[in-house]
Amino acid sequence: MSKIIQTKDLKKTYQMGEVSVKALDGVDFHIEEGEFVVILGPSGSGKSTLLNIIGGMDSPTEGEVVFGDEHLSTYTDKELTMYRRNKVGFVFQFYNLMSNLTAKENVELATEICDDALNIDDIMTDVGLDDRKEHFPSQMSGGEQQRVAIARAVAKNPKILLCDEPTGALDFKTGITILELLSKINMEYKKTVVVITHNASIGGMANRVIKMRSGKITENYINESPISPERIEW
Repeated sequence: MSKIIQTKDLKKTYQMGEVSVKALDGVDFHIEEGEFVVILGPSGSGKSTLLNIIGGMDSPTEGEVVFGDEHLSTYTDKELTMYRRNKVGFVFQFYNLMSNLTAKENVELATEICDDALNIDDIMTDVGLDDRKEHFPSQMSGGEQQRVAIARAVAKNPKILLCDEPTGALDFKTGITILELLSKINMEYKKTVVVITHNASIGGMANRVIKMRSGKITENYINESPISPERIEW
C-alpha cells in the first residue's frame, strides 16, 4: 500500500485574546491507502483540528500535509476548495442535510460539483435507503439521516472519507449499523476511512489506531486483529 496522507511536524495555534492555544503540537503520522483508521482522544485533544486540516478545511500554523504527492500546505484557497470537492468526503456528527430537499436530492447536490461521481441510485441502495429516497430529513430517523450523509459523501467518489464522531448523536444499536456501513464502504468501495471519536471501543474495528492527547500523538499502531462492528462493546 502507498501513503495517502502524511503529516510532518504539524502544528496549529489559535490566538484567543492574549492567550495562545496549541491545538496541535508537532504531529507526525501517515495513513496508508485503503486503511480503516480510528483517531481516539478526549475533547480538546486536537483530533477534530487534525481532521479539519487533513480535509483542507483549515491550514496548519507550521508543518506539512501531503496527500499522495500533493503538498496541501502550499495550496491556495481555490486549490483547497477543489481538493475538498473532488478528493474528500465528509461525514459529521450532525448530519448537515438540506431540510427542503429529499434524501436523493441531498446526495445529488453533492455530486453536481465534483468530477467523477458515482451512480446515486446504486449508492442509495447500498446504504439501505432504496425505499427512502423521496423522503425529507424530517421524515427520517437519526440513523437514516446519517446514512444519507454517508451516501452524499461516498457518491462524490472521494479518495478518502473523513468522519467526525459519526455515531455521537445515535443510540448504541443505530451506531453499530453506521459503523457496519462505514466498514462496508472501506472494504467494498476500497475507500480510505478515517473516524475520529472519543469512544475507545470503536478502535477495535480499525486497521490502524492513533491516540491523541493535548495536541500530540501518544500512540500509533496497527491493529493485527480488527473485530467486526457488531462485536464492539460500548
